[in-house]
Amino acid sequence: MEAVVGLLVMLLAVSHGVETTCDVRQKDGAQCYGALGGTVDLQLMDRAPERFFISKNTTTILRWKNNNFSVNMNRDKYSFTPSDGILRIDNLIRSDTDEYKLQIYNSGGAFLEERTLQLSIQAPVSSVRLVPECLSQGEMRVSCSSEGRDSPQYSWTLDGTHTDRRQAALWKSRD
Repeated sequence: MEAVVGLLVMLLAVSHGVETTCDVRQKDGAQCYGALGGTVDLQLMDRAPERFFISKNTTTILRWKNNNFSVNMNRDKYSFTPSDGILRIDNLIRSDTDEYKLQIYNSGGAFLEERTLQLSIQAPVSSVRLVPECLSQGEMRVSCSSEGRDSPQYSWTLDGTHTDRRQAALWKSRD
């Protein structure tokens, strides 16, 4: 039952547009989800190196060299904090869904590393509905559904040992 409560809390947080943070420092090919109209903080690095570029798809949105910005981005939408290495994207829209790349260079201009992030923007869910059903021999079936334009992603865990990832079916109440 703890898994059910955790799932409900997670879905309610997404449905209320809570700010999302994604950590891209540890692995390449990270995947992150943001709520339509919300904000996402991309933790790209611990602090800004001498040189780097951030691009969305094939368009460079930020260049950093010798502690100076060369910006090709909407400053009302994107902001970067060099001291903690976070790129913030505000007022998320569907077209923010894309691949973002961070390319890091040393002070001499030699390529050091590239990290990628797939950002997916989805409409918040509402009216989360969890239906527990007691079956014979102590078994239990739990289903999850919601109203909204996108289907929520969720995972099920039994005693913390098995996770089965599935995409919820879109549920709409219509008379």
